[in-house]
Parts: sequence; C-alpha cells; structure tokens
Amino acid sequence: MTPLFAASLAIAGGLSQAFQWGAAWSDAAITATRLEKERNRVALTPIGQFDPLKEMALLDDVILTETQGFFQRLLGSGGGPVKTDSKPGGD
Repeated sequence: MTPLFAASLAIAGGLSQAFQWGAAWSDAAITATRLEKERNRVALTPIGQFDPLKEMALLDDVILTETQGFFQRLLGSGGGPVKTDSKPGGD
C-alpha cells in the first residue's frame, strides 16, 4: 500500500508543478477582479458616453491576455504568440 501511496503523491506533485496551479489560480482571481471592475464601470457609464466598440475591445484584450498567460504557463514560453502592441491609455 505504501508504494501506491508514494506513487500517487509523486504523480500529484508532478501535475501540480506542470500546471502551476497556484499561479493559475492567482492570475484567474486577478482577472476576475479586473473584469468585475470593468463591469461596474460600464454599469455606471451614462448611455451618452458609452462606446460599445471600445468596451468590447477592452473586454477582448483582458480575456486574450489571460488566455495567453494561461497557455504560456501551461506550455512554456513557446505557448503561442505574445501580444506586442501596446495601446496608450490602458490600465
């Protein structure tokens, strides 16, 4: 029974290291907080000042950044193209 338990722990530890669950959880929590902040900002923006195209572009950028970060953690630095264009005025 002890060898099976040891093997199970080794496999679990290897998976934990491979997927970096702590870093993934941390980044997901930060992204969720940022999305909540953006949702609140949009909810309080007067209709006359609301620009749907700008807001969708911002949402797409947040989601794309989180997705790229996840796959780079999962697959290493070669996990896909890295976004190189930076837009002034973003936070």
